[in-house]
Amino acid sequence: MSKSTLLFPSCVIILNCSQVEKAIELFGAEKNRDLLSQAFVVGATCYSCITGVYKRDQHIEFPIVILDECSQMTEPTSILPLSHFCTRRALLIGDPEQLQPTLPRAAISHRGGGHGLERTAFERISAMITPILLREQYRCHPDISAVSNRLFYRGMLRDGIRAENHPSILSLPNVIYVDTKASNEAYMNKSVMNVIEAKVLVSVLQALKQCDSSLDIGVVSLYKSQVSQIRAELNSATLSCSPDSILVSTVDAFQGGERDVILLSTVRTSLASGSFFEDRRRINVALTRAKRVLVVFGHGQVLRKSNLWSKVIETFTALTKEEILHKLRQ
Repeated sequence: MSKSTLLFPSCVIILNCSQVEKAIELFGAEKNRDLLSQAFVVGATCYSCITGVYKRDQHIEFPIVILDECSQMTEPTSILPLSHFCTRRALLIGDPEQLQPTLPRAAISHRGGGHGLERTAFERISAMITPILLREQYRCHPDISAVSNRLFYRGMLRDGIRAENHPSILSLPNVIYVDTKASNEAYMNKSVMNVIEAKVLVSVLQALKQCDSSLDIGVVSLYKSQVSQIRAELNSATLSCSPDSILVSTVDAFQGGERDVILLSTVRTSLASGSFFEDRRRINVALTRAKRVLVVFGHGQVLRKSNLWSKVIETFTALTKEEILHKLRQ
């Protein structure tokens, strides 16, 4: 075993390296404990609440614990800080109309009714105590927020911004629907892709960037394979910026993010019950990422057959790819 030697005038102390590391660790823990006792607010992840300095000190108490994004935490995860910090008050913040925790299939109850880990502490407590609704939204143009407000929030949301705060971009409507009726879906790696729809989307993105290279654009899709296809199309396209500067992501990975312009690829050319395509929470997230312009690309016949998507696009301005390109040239 390797050793460290500390020399002093009157003695020699020989310590194992593991002892040195432990001494440093204890010193750091004591220092952190002092900092905790002086801090007004302490931030931590749920899992870090049972590790490090928190693990060693079983008597840390806070008057209140705030769980942000609690509707995305599994119930056992949210219990960790509530139990460990001996708190008497808790504030749970979340949106039950958006995505639940990501779980393996084995953790989801097949009985339905939220008997598995898919039911969060936020949902359980909301069933016992009427939650307080934070009604004002400050991200989306009113034309964009109106869609999710009507479909998911029963008209209870209010716009904290005016339309003039998010002016139109390049004379485009704020909500646009592009029918990719000639497209076909294909399966790849247990996911779904649509090559023609990806090409149409990238051609619109190219035109937007040619008009204004500084535009903050995000591309979102319901399916991983489509994300890969769109990235491939971007890499082979002629752009006024680096393809890496454009965020292309699944809806799940984009939750919490925002862009001035969102291009949303729905992919499907056939209805599939129980799929991502008609998942209310996933669609709600997808529709609320754009601040100024939201463009939905999808197979019109399929979207109109869907109970949810038909209501989404009914208030959108229907434009073809050519009509959008023409507007951008004006």
